[in-house]
Amino acid sequence: MVVSGIAAIVTNAGIHHVATELHPFVVTFFRNLIGVVFLFPLLVRTGIAGLKPNRPGLQLTRGLLQAVSAFLFVAGLALAPLAKVTALNFTAPLFASVLAVAFLGETVRLRRTVALTIGFSGTLVVLRPWEIAFDPGSTYILLSAFLWAIGMIVVKILMRSESSLTTTILTSVISTPFVFIGALLFWQTPTPEQLLWLAGIGFAYAVSSLAFAEALKQAELTALMPLDFLKLIWAAILGFVIFAEVPETAIWIGGALIFTAATYIAYRERAARTAAPPPT
Repeated sequence: MVVSGIAAIVTNAGIHHVATELHPFVVTFFRNLIGVVFLFPLLVRTGIAGLKPNRPGLQLTRGLLQAVSAFLFVAGLALAPLAKVTALNFTAPLFASVLAVAFLGETVRLRRTVALTIGFSGTLVVLRPWEIAFDPGSTYILLSAFLWAIGMIVVKILMRSESSLTTTILTSVISTPFVFIGALLFWQTPTPEQLLWLAGIGFAYAVSSLAFAEALKQAELTALMPLDFLKLIWAAILGFVIFAEVPETAIWIGGALIFTAATYIAYRERAARTAAPPPT
């Protein structure tokens, strides 16, 4: 989980650099394309027949959500400090918890309501709309987190009839053409140096994804979640060393509130899943 977090922030730092020179659509396309290349061995092993979806409409929706969310995330990284992006990205589980009530019929009781209130209060602490204008970069990141949360709900529905491998591969395969269409509208041919950056971004992204998957095999998500907060520390270090960005105190406080709320909600969801059924 630590390796996954470091690789994720290295990915974001690379995007933070390259997206100031290339259009976010172009950066997103190359990141997705390289991700598909790394998934190619899985494609060969699974075969086309193994990728046949039971719910193609939902798979298409998931791919489109992934494409738009990824583009907004890259656009936000081009404009907002690395640590701020990391803190705001922790809001995705909070959005997903709210959406689960509307789309999955889940019940929100008092303790989860309090956790959600604390989490969204942390978002306000990071943004501080009473002091500073609502900047475009933060807007993009929050929209990306919201769309990612919708994608989580779609995945939960898909898991009733699809395998996780099928959904993972199809999401990457489907989202790439969507992003490519956007990239064509704002095409910039990367220089050799930029291509090296993009290759490094794709590699780090693959390492992060694979390490996260391996971590989930070894331990429960609720046990791993506290280590996810280390991303804010890695982001602060890289942001300072590479980009001379000094995270404000509000980012640390707000990020801690958002993360604590998201971790608690994950713990409550696990407790609800593993609770013994009431006696009849």
